[in-house]
Amino acid sequence: MFIDILNAKFNHRRMLMATKKLYTSAELTKLVGVGAAKLRKLFAAANVKPAEVKKGCKYFDGAALLAVKKLYAEEVKAAKAKAKVVAAKKKAAEAKKKAAAKAKAKKPAAKKAPAKKAAAKKPAPKKAPAKKVVKAPAKKAPAKKPAKKAPAKKK
Repeated sequence: MFIDILNAKFNHRRMLMATKKLYTSAELTKLVGVGAAKLRKLFAAANVKPAEVKKGCKYFDGAALLAVKKLYAEEVKAAKAKAKVVAAKKKAAEAKKKAAAKAKAKKPAAKKAPAKKAAAKKPAPKKAPAKKVVKAPAKKAPAKKPAKKAPAKKK
C-alpha cells in the first residue's frame, strides 16, 4: 500500500512535468502587467524564444514567464533608484538656493565705496602727418634709332 502511494505521487509529478502550461503574449501581458510593446522589448532583452508556434501564434512556457518577470522587476528597481537620485539632487539644489537667499537676506546692503578717480592720462602727442613725397616721372632713355644701312655699292 505504501508503495502504491509513492508510485501515485511519482506519476502525478511526471504528469505535471509533461503537461507544461503555455502562455500567449496576451496572457503574459496580463500576468506581468506590462503592455505588448514593452513585453516585446523584454523578450528581446532576455533573449526569450517561444516554446511553440502554432498557426502563427507564439506560445511561451513558464521559464519565459519567469525570465521576463525577473527582468521587468530589475528594470523597475533601477528606475526607482534613479528617481531617488534625481530627487536627492533636486532637494540639494533647492537647499543650496535657500541657503544662498538666507545669507543674502542677512547681509545688510553694503554701501558702495566711492570710485577711485583714475589718474589723468596725458593724451599721446599727435604725430604730424607724413609728407607725401612726389617723385618726378623717370626720364625715358631715348629710343635707339635703327642703324641706317649703307648704300649698296654699284659695280
